[in-house]
Amino acid sequence: MSLKILNANPNFSTLITLIFVYSVPIYDSALTVIRRFISGKSIFTPDLGHFYNKLYNITRNYVGTGLIIYLFSIVLGIIGIWLYSLTPILSLVLGGLIWIILVYLGYKLGFLEG
Repeated sequence: MSLKILNANPNFSTLITLIFVYSVPIYDSALTVIRRFISGKSIFTPDLGHFYNKLYNITRNYVGTGLIIYLFSIVLGIIGIWLYSLTPILSLVLGGLIWIILVYLGYKLGFLEG
């Protein structure tokens, strides 16, 4: 469905909106690759250091972890839809800035620690 949307309206705003709609798996993958690269491990090595594992270690509650992830998805999805209404350059700049903030927040919360 996402590829159909992107093919129907191929521009930066559509791509950025889809990135924000799928933000949780993209965020987890990005943090995992960065964390493994920093620690010198292969990016293909399995571990329990994913975003949701680290979030569970903070909350110690499966329901709370799930709710936080759902809230995270909803908020970033809404931001993605809002970015779609902006000009492509502005949505690219603001989207990039938001992702930089998210990675920094992950760093401060310890999501990048091995």
